[in-house]
Amino acid sequence: MLPYSCSESSMAKMQLPELVQRMRSWGQDKLLFVYDRGFPSHDFAQKHLELGADFLFRVPSNFHPLITERINEKQEGDCDFEVVRNGKKYSYRVIIRFLKSGAPLALLTSLTDGSAYSSDDLVEAYRMRWRCEESYKFQKLTLELENFSSKTVHGVWQEYWATVLLSSMMAMLFNEEEEALSDPDIRINRSVVFGSLKQKFMMTLMGDYSWDTFCTEFSRLCRRHKVRKRPDRSYPRLSFDTRKTRHIYRRCL
Repeated sequence: MLPYSCSESSMAKMQLPELVQRMRSWGQDKLLFVYDRGFPSHDFAQKHLELGADFLFRVPSNFHPLITERINEKQEGDCDFEVVRNGKKYSYRVIIRFLKSGAPLALLTSLTDGSAYSSDDLVEAYRMRWRCEESYKFQKLTLELENFSSKTVHGVWQEYWATVLLSSMMAMLFNEEEEALSDPDIRINRSVVFGSLKQKFMMTLMGDYSWDTFCTEFSRLCRRHKVRKRPDRSYPRLSFDTRKTRHIYRRCL
């Protein structure tokens, strides 16, 4: 565990060596780590290369003058450039795309071989991480994974794993209900259903509530609370200077 003031990017830098070691011990030799805009830095990229791992960052427009220039000139495509850090030369590859909203998508990667890894494949790899982001949001907002009532280490671990168990079992139930839906453009509002049945689910696990009754009520709420998928929704991002109201958006000073 780390102090509350520790940022996610700092934790990622500390955890990377151990994560690479563990993945290698499981026989995973080809490693690609995908990150959003809050993580990239030249030192972090260099750390990946020293460990023999590849990276795919989404970087801000002002990350490097070459990226800024190509975005300002509306140039899509790939380009390679070199960076010298601590007396060593590193080769990077940049992929520039423009989204439907007109916003630029700049990706920085160590996979410089365009014949082996096309730009479309790398853009798709970055897009696939969005499901992970949605899962993190569900864990932090709906499950309140960072909200602990215990003040001891063992108590926090118990709450954490109980929440993970709860979310995993509920996810299996949600998947079964969504597979039975006739319209592929409809999904279940998981936040509403989970919030309504969280306590009853815990009571069911403890044996204080009937499993059959819980499943019946779960199916009823799933049929009642459905929403249509909107894949092209676009919301403006708030400036980092704007004070956020939720603790999960904190930024390390």
